[in-house]
Amino acid sequence: MRKCLLLLLAIILTTVGTGLLALAGNASDAVIKADVTVSGEVPWTAEKYSIELKAADESNPMPEGSDGGTYVLIAEGGGKFEFPAISFKSAGIYKYTVRQQEGTDKSCEYDKTVYSVEITVLNNDKGGVDCYIATRVDGSSDKTDKIRFDNKYTAGDADPPIVPPVTKDKASLRNLAIVAAVAFAVIVGFGVLAVRKRSER
Repeated sequence: MRKCLLLLLAIILTTVGTGLLALAGNASDAVIKADVTVSGEVPWTAEKYSIELKAADESNPMPEGSDGGTYVLIAEGGGKFEFPAISFKSAGIYKYTVRQQEGTDKSCEYDKTVYSVEITVLNNDKGGVDCYIATRVDGSSDKTDKIRFDNKYTAGDADPPIVPPVTKDKASLRNLAIVAAVAFAVIVGFGVLAVRKRSER
C-alpha cells in the first residue's frame, strides 16, 4: 500500500513539474520586420518615418522601450528595418497591428496600410516555446510575406545650390583680365601724355 502511494505521489509530482516547466519554459524571441520604400521627387534630406507597433492587449509581450503597449520604430530614409525582438515565455496567441504614422511633408503621400500581426506561441518538446508569425493586411484573410510601406513624393526639397569649383582655366582667365586692365590703363596713360605734348607744341 505504501509503495502504491509513493508511486502515485511520484507521478503527480512529475506531472505538475512538467506542466510548470512548459509554462515557465525557455523564452523564444520573435522579430517583426518592415520595409520602407520612397519614390518620386525624394527630398534632399532623408525623412524619418515613424512605424508603429501596437499590441491588441497591453498585457502582450512587447519590445524593450515600449510605452503602454506601443513601440515606435524610427526608420530614416528608405530601406529594411526591424523592431527589437519580442520575448515570449508562455503559449498563446498574441495579436498586434503595424502602421505608419502620418508624416508632416505635404508633398508626400504616406502609405496608410495597416497590417495585422498574429504571433502563435506553442510549447515544444524541449520544455520551451516556439513562435510562428502570420501577417495580413488588416481586414484581409490572405497572408502576406512582408510588411511594406511605399511613400510617394510629388515635389521634394530643392537641391542645395551647386558652387562650381575654381579651376585652373578660370584662374587663367582672371589673370588675363587683370593683365588686360593694366594694359588698357597703360595705353590710356600714354594717350594722355601724347595729347599733352601736342598741346604744349
